[in-house]
Amino acid sequence: MENDSNNFSLESTAKDKERFKNSKRRTYGSLDFVKRFISNLSMETMFTTRELLPLVQYRSVLDTFLSRAVKSGYLERLARGVFRVSTRITRFVTDEEIVAVKRKSFNNLVLTTEKSRTELKIVTTRKPKPDVPCVMRQPEFQTLGTQTSLQTNLVNLLDTVNGAKYVQCSSKILLRPIGNRKAALGETRVGRILREIWDKGNGKTTKEEIQEICGRLRREERIELVKLRKFIPQWLSEMLPKAPAAALYRILEETHKKKSRSRRFSL
Repeated sequence: MENDSNNFSLESTAKDKERFKNSKRRTYGSLDFVKRFISNLSMETMFTTRELLPLVQYRSVLDTFLSRAVKSGYLERLARGVFRVSTRITRFVTDEEIVAVKRKSFNNLVLTTEKSRTELKIVTTRKPKPDVPCVMRQPEFQTLGTQTSLQTNLVNLLDTVNGAKYVQCSSKILLRPIGNRKAALGETRVGRILREIWDKGNGKTTKEEIQEICGRLRREERIELVKLRKFIPQWLSEMLPKAPAAALYRILEETHKKKSRSRRFSL
């Protein structure tokens, strides 16, 4: 595979010189930087089109190069705008990784949902039957950006009932927009619980159910619960159990330290 990659690199370089010999010199030079960027990546590292855009002047030149690289087998397209260098043995890639790389290139945040976490657990623990040609997923994520969808079509090495084998894994991913306060809850266990109750809406979860959920939290999680109350709506905050004194004292101490630190810097 290494020889094939080297051959492609040499052939593509020669073709690029012939194709762009009449264009501006900096156009070909930027494409050369794209090839250098890809060759310097570690094995199976994912990258996006947007990471390569600063290296080229014209988007069409980059799109042509990436399309040709995918057709030749040098690159593998994991999703629209997400690639990696093809290798003989590929590791398992989840939709979560692809979405994270995609949104990071847009300097955006991605949060998981109960549905995405459940489907990830299924695809990583279930053993597909031999007569099942592919594994289909429809996970949902949340993002600060606009609503969008993403399709993936991968060949992953899964543990089937007949042992490890390569299985076609296809997904139609939906990213739903959320507000800044929901995103501020983060990806901790407490943050996920609060966001899921919030998503269900007022009146969908009883106070007794919320009290029972909070009762199963660990000590540090209860302190975190108090810190996150400032982000949630009032109807949800009033349904939470009374904040323990230890959590309130810690918040006071942390706030005092932050105020003292900012006061020193201002002086």
